[in-house]
Amino acid sequence: MMRAMRIVLVAAALAACSSAPARPHNPPPQGPKPTEYHATVRWTSDGVPHVTADDWGSLGYGQGWALASLHLCEVEDQVVRVRSERAQYFGPGDGGANLDSDFFHLHMGYVARAKDAMKGASPEAQALAHGFVVGFDQWLAKNADKVPAACRGKAWVRAVTDEDLGALALAVATTASSRAFEPLIANAAPRGAEKHASRSLPDMQVLASNAWAIGGDRTSSGGGLLLANPHFPWEGDLCFYESQLTIPGKLDVYGASLVGTPAIDIGFNARLAWTHTFSSSTHVVIYRVPLEKGNPMRLAIGENHEPIVGAQYTVKSLRADGTLEDVTRTLYRTRFGPMIDSDTLPWDPSQGFAFTLADVAIEDTTALDMYLAFARARSVADVD
Repeated sequence: MMRAMRIVLVAAALAACSSAPARPHNPPPQGPKPTEYHATVRWTSDGVPHVTADDWGSLGYGQGWALASLHLCEVEDQVVRVRSERAQYFGPGDGGANLDSDFFHLHMGYVARAKDAMKGASPEAQALAHGFVVGFDQWLAKNADKVPAACRGKAWVRAVTDEDLGALALAVATTASSRAFEPLIANAAPRGAEKHASRSLPDMQVLASNAWAIGGDRTSSGGGLLLANPHFPWEGDLCFYESQLTIPGKLDVYGASLVGTPAIDIGFNARLAWTHTFSSSTHVVIYRVPLEKGNPMRLAIGENHEPIVGAQYTVKSLRADGTLEDVTRTLYRTRFGPMIDSDTLPWDPSQGFAFTLADVAIEDTTALDMYLAFARARSVADVD
């Protein structure tokens, strides 16, 4: 059983109806003007949206609208994370975890990177992503009475931007790399042997998933089978949501995506199915770098000496009495990446070395186009 509704965006209405200040959106590079998004969303009885539109921007708009109706609180919570505002709304956190998160995300520069990340994307990907943001915001503007109790009336629930979505996508890409080192990066500083950090290296073996493929010669129908089994939670920022996306004559794909991301991450079309798993490959490289004698803020690599560069950040943190205080921290990086500090890999000037981390995933801004290529592929050869 399915119910259908037609959703149409009028951009002027978004500013008039939203309880939060309207944020400007960059115009999509192709397709209709922002005042002309049209999408149809049909819902199965078990709550799966089937989105149909005639262009990429409208398709993203419909998917963003549907996602907001399903997982508004989860997306808003993760946008707070990548904006480095967790301490501002939720306090410093257990053991300062929210402060660590805020400083980590500032130092990794996800929001700043997001401003440039989409420039290299295809026009289709840019239009889809922008429409997704506008659709999400439009649902929030028109459905304040339907916001789930978990986040209803909260100051941190407000319109998102293209940069928020881009930053979230970049942060998702580093789930199995930099994010695992969050407290080690957010607290890295030179210290003596008696003040080593009491933080252990993360266990990178806890992330896993499975997939099984069966060839057509082993099935009664003669068609291939693919089973995806991601070991991800059923709730929170790493849960998947189902949807079908259709542009007649151009695209017809069904599958699941991580909450907060457009397109289909794991799915199938009429000719091809795909999945992906966590690999055992190395996602980060930790460099042991020599320090200049007597100067913990300079590297001595061969004959070349170069600075360890510091950057000062300030975030807001909620006190128990409801007031806010400024918290400032200086974090450091080398040309390889951010500095880290743990009990086994200390930044210890007395030992003459320190450790810095290079993340192989953080520069990858091609994910959305990759998933669109999967969605439109007609054979395995198309994605080789």
